Amino acid sequence: MKRFIALFLTILLISAVFSSCDFLKNYEDIRNDESSPEATTPDQTTPEDNTPVDPPTTPPQKITSVNITCGKSAIENYAAAELRWYFTKKNITLSPDGFGIELKIDASLAQKDGYRITADENGLVLVAGNERGLAYGLYAFLEKYLGVHVYSPDTVVIDEGDVMIGGGVLAVYEPAFEIIRNPWFPIESLSEKDGGNVHDLGSIKTLSLNAIVGTGNIQPCLSDPENLTKAIGVVENYLRAVKNVDTLSFAPATEYDIYCTCDACAAVIAEEGSPAGLYVRFLNQLTEAISAEYPTLKYELVIRAYLKTAPTVTKLSDRISLRFDISKCHISHPITDGNCPEAVALADSMRSWGKMGANIHVEYGLTATEDFIPVFANLGTLRENFRFFAECGVDSIVCDGNIVCPTGEFGELRVYLVSQLLQNPTMSEEEYYALMDAFLKAYYGEGWMHIREFIDTVTELAADGHQTADGSPFDAITQEEYAQHAEAFDELWDQAEALAGDRIDFVKRARFQWRYIKLCINPNAEDAQALISDAASKPRVGWRPAQWNVDTANSDLNLAPTEWVYRS
Repeated sequence: MKRFIALFLTILLISAVFSSCDFLKNYEDIRNDESSPEATTPDQTTPEDNTPVDPPTTPPQKITSVNITCGKSAIENYAAAELRWYFTKKNITLSPDGFGIELKIDASLAQKDGYRITADENGLVLVAGNERGLAYGLYAFLEKYLGVHVYSPDTVVIDEGDVMIGGGVLAVYEPAFEIIRNPWFPIESLSEKDGGNVHDLGSIKTLSLNAIVGTGNIQPCLSDPENLTKAIGVVENYLRAVKNVDTLSFAPATEYDIYCTCDACAAVIAEEGSPAGLYVRFLNQLTEAISAEYPTLKYELVIRAYLKTAPTVTKLSDRISLRFDISKCHISHPITDGNCPEAVALADSMRSWGKMGANIHVEYGLTATEDFIPVFANLGTLRENFRFFAECGVDSIVCDGNIVCPTGEFGELRVYLVSQLLQNPTMSEEEYYALMDAFLKAYYGEGWMHIREFIDTVTELAADGHQTADGSPFDAITQEEYAQHAEAFDELWDQAEALAGDRIDFVKRARFQWRYIKLCINPNAEDAQALISDAASKPRVGWRPAQWNVDTANSDLNLAPTEWVYRS
């Protein structure tokens, strides 16, 4: 059985999290604020559920009144309040004699973050395994049956039309991944009613195997029983001294292919077909010995170069997870791109460990780690990468991103799409781009198709690029390529702004990315100062981690932004 490898928050995914406050605010706070724009879009496209359900046992009936009941927990009461609000927005009355809707949490459900919706002619029941599952079910129900599409707290689209509900099993959701996290500015804590507080790995301590065996800079012999005994003693003493360790992470001392090749180790490598067999056998025994005294302690093995091929004989213990950090993967072509050597190596590695049934944990960098404003061209690769994660049997995904401030590009769109992919990683290309178009239309106004054209062109230009999460945007698209498209990109953004209506501020902030690129191509002090001033306005957009501001006193604004001085 797959096990939880970390206590990560499973944040609410049906509703994207973009605002400077918790998405699920108090019911009174939300409902007393009528400033949130709403629109009706009869042509709205909603992807089908990713879990097959039974055909309706009774024909759909038009709902004219509802009676909503729930348990006593905060999330159940919140969900009931949300339903009442949106039913009234659809001109459906609240009545004790209305169509019954019951919300409840059943901790006995196997899928804790999952839910099940059933109905007959008298009413409907939404039951979930925990608070998060109920939140997922709530917004899935609102979207499918009431046509409520929540893109952000200030961007909610409600389709026109009657509410029609049939009988039978209407929806069953079983999470594709056991543990997920999709952080983006600035949601890092949620209250009880929102599904629980943020959890992370807790206290992580990383130990190198050569350090615990005491071989200094020399890789230890992992076939030597004395080294195993020594390692067990060192780790147990360490845990007693340090205390409060939640996850013990083991990392080889080096990225390079340096490992013991004595006769005993060579025999293991030959039998297992990989040097990883040495580590798997050693850590299985080590963690088994430690677990007697520390039964709740979690373990992980950080994948290095010579561990990328899984052993063919010995399976990694269920106590231990594998951590794949793919931040060095190229962002603008998918992991399954057979033309990229780095992608091929990573894909082969994840497939080999997946076939061995390993608990795989992925750290996925979604936004640039060094610059928060310029183009980050990964929107065309997300769908294929998440499909690949699901096919490899990945257990948990932590999507790393900018969690300190709004970005000057497509952070809102990206986190919405990732939220959908975490729930339905095998969606089709058609479904993915339908979601993108719906978001763009709601979030950026009537000129959204010009922004979509910008995204498509950037995606095409970046397809052969080699930018990583901490790399330069010009590793994906060269300055020369940007210069060739400068006039067309200016026109696209001008048209998007002209048609934006009351979404103009959102369009202007997204345009920061192109203004940044233009300043790199053709530095100009006047345009530079304008961008700096606009980024400092509300909502404030930071430039770099821990360096939100441009030090204009010490920067030559006639140079490219890459040459400026930044400060906190």
